This record gives sequence, C-alpha cells and structure tokens, in this order.
Amino acid sequence: MAYTPIHDYRGKDSLPSGSSGKVIRGSELSEEFEGIRDDLATSAVTVSCKYNGSEVKYSNNVDRVDQSGNQTFVYFGNQLEEFDNHYAVQITPFVYLGNGGAQPAIVTLTGFTSNYVSFTTKILDGQTWVDPDLEVNGIGFSLIIIDIKQN
Repeated sequence: MAYTPIHDYRGKDSLPSGSSGKVIRGSELSEEFEGIRDDLATSAVTVSCKYNGSEVKYSNNVDRVDQSGNQTFVYFGNQLEEFDNHYAVQITPFVYLGNGGAQPAIVTLTGFTSNYVSFTTKILDGQTWVDPDLEVNGIGFSLIIIDIKQN
C-alpha cells in the first residue's frame, strides 16, 4: 500500500495555538479514511488455507484440497470477478510425516487458473529429493494468494 495522505496533519501541529487551521474536522478524517479504504481495496488476500495433510484446518475462499501422487490441487470457493487472476502465490510445506519420520519438503507451483492452483511436492529421502505418495501420507501446507485489483 502506498497511500498518500490527503490532508497535512503534521503541518497543523506547527500552527499557533487557537488557529482555526489547527482544528481537525470530521470531514477531513472521513476523506482520509475513505482514501485509505480505496487504496486497500486495490489488493487483497483472495485465498488462504492451512491444510494438515488430511483436512483443511482453516480456509478463506477454498472449496477443497485434492492430493494425488505428488500433485496437490487447491480449488477456490469463489472467483472475485474484479480481480485479474494474475496473482502471487505463497506455499509453505510442512515436514512430511510419512516413511516413519519428519522429512523436509519443497513445493513447485505447476498451474494456476481462476478456479485452482496446483503444485508438486518433493521430500528429502537421505540425499535425494523424491516424490511422496500423498494419497497414503498427505503433506500439510499453508497457502496465501494475493491478487491486485486492476483499475
């Protein structure tokens, strides 16, 4: 957010006591708050979730999570029409608990549409990154998607 204030409130501080220009009016505050609101409306977290490997623990605009092989699909509940779907995706995998222990995991975004994002997962098995079987032992992750509204 790069909001530029409409009114110079700092300048009011330097005015002499009793000056009518020193007064902060409700109309000025309303204009500032409306400007801040409008600036915030240009970007938004449009999708977020926390998935524990078998169920969604928290979600915002997530319909469901499907895992098959080493591929994960996160389907959105709703598409926000005023956004252009050229969004930023952040996925943080949790450690893989299959194979009897906690193994580090990495993810790679493989697809994104107006309806879902997809990504593959690799786990560290000794010295090698391998494909886990997510249908047997799902892997948890957190996901945040931010989209910028086009004016």
